[in-house]
Amino acid sequence: MKNFLIKNKKPILIGSGILVAGVIIFLIMRKKSGISLDTQKTANTGSQATGVVYPIKRKLGADTNQEERAVISNIQRYLNSKITFVEVPLDVDGIFGEKTEAMAQRILGVKTVSYSLYKEILSKLNPSPFLSNMVK
Repeated sequence: MKNFLIKNKKPILIGSGILVAGVIIFLIMRKKSGISLDTQKTANTGSQATGVVYPIKRKLGADTNQEERAVISNIQRYLNSKITFVEVPLDVDGIFGEKTEAMAQRILGVKTVSYSLYKEILSKLNPSPFLSNMVK
């Protein structure tokens, strides 16, 4: 085994270097994009800061602001696009209530919607990058 390691130093060093470079690039990209590994995040979904706090979860309708209602409406539109013709679609009212939570659990497999999941939903709602930029 010792002879194997001595003979194959170069591939091991190259592999280690690539691994370290990948970790460094990941950390730099994460810092630049502002994405944290925390579950709570306040996002800027437009040119101005908004009061949307992620993950989006069930709360009373009166507790949601206009920006949150817009985000929740997009989530509800996406969930409605995934149901069968037999199911009753959600009202797109911008309220993450009991029905929205239940449908998110069934379709997405989660009861809350994280920032990254919301961005994924947005990209599926608007597959064109041009349209995605207009919606944000």
